[in-house]
Amino acid sequence: MLQENSLLITLSISQWTARKHDKKITDEVNNQHNASDDAGRYNKLLVSKEHTDPINKIAGAARTFHYENTLPWGDNNERLLPTKNYFTYVQKMASFKSEFDSAIDVFFKNYDNVISEAKIRLNGMFKESDYPTRSEIQDKFRFRTTFMPVPDTDVRVGLVKGEVNKLRDEIEIEITNRLGEAVKDIWIRIKTQVAHMRDKLADANGIFRDSLFDNLRDLVDLLPCLNVTNDKNIDKVCKDLQKLMADPNAVRTNSNLRNEKADEAAAILNKFKSFF
Repeated sequence: MLQENSLLITLSISQWTARKHDKKITDEVNNQHNASDDAGRYNKLLVSKEHTDPINKIAGAARTFHYENTLPWGDNNERLLPTKNYFTYVQKMASFKSEFDSAIDVFFKNYDNVISEAKIRLNGMFKESDYPTRSEIQDKFRFRTTFMPVPDTDVRVGLVKGEVNKLRDEIEIEITNRLGEAVKDIWIRIKTQVAHMRDKLADANGIFRDSLFDNLRDLVDLLPCLNVTNDKNIDKVCKDLQKLMADPNAVRTNSNLRNEKADEAAAILNKFKSFF
């Protein structure tokens, strides 16, 4: 059952934007161009990007990994995490959180210098009040994952039998619909990857990078972990994708092999088109 092999996971990452609306500059620019008050809005970048980019890049990489290794579930930022992928997910997220915390520590330790640099960079636009204190800014950074069980249909509340059965049926339908969306997401990933490969390889003069096959390998490794319904068709397409793998350089230098792989990709899309 789904409840036994999956969890719901929410990733919450918050960051200080380091941006501030400057009403005075906004009014000056609008007046200078004889524009209405709502014509534009000037937002100051309070600190140089070199100080915030390391944090932003880690957060971005963590979000990408999160979405790649989970499946959609509902509308509340919850994602479905198959237990087959649990340890890989948890270990990688722990690594991201460690990197995130380390980057924040560096930022905090250098915070006084960051503000001093901003005084020079912003010059007349600098305002000391734009900058949170150390304790205030620390509360603006968060990296947290929350796990919850997938809701089951065991309804035990003080309702009459008819209402209990109705509620149970509604929950079953909702879970089935959400599970359908999760499986649909898997097929979309497959189609996107294979169609991209087919198009790249079918163009005899087109240039492709090694990542074309590296990304395919990553997908092949991930699919068994995401197959929460043990769908035999996903297992079948995974085997076909394994056969599609090849040495990128060999494909580049051998036109026959390139055409062969393009045809294989097209055949996979045709074979499983009813699932896309």
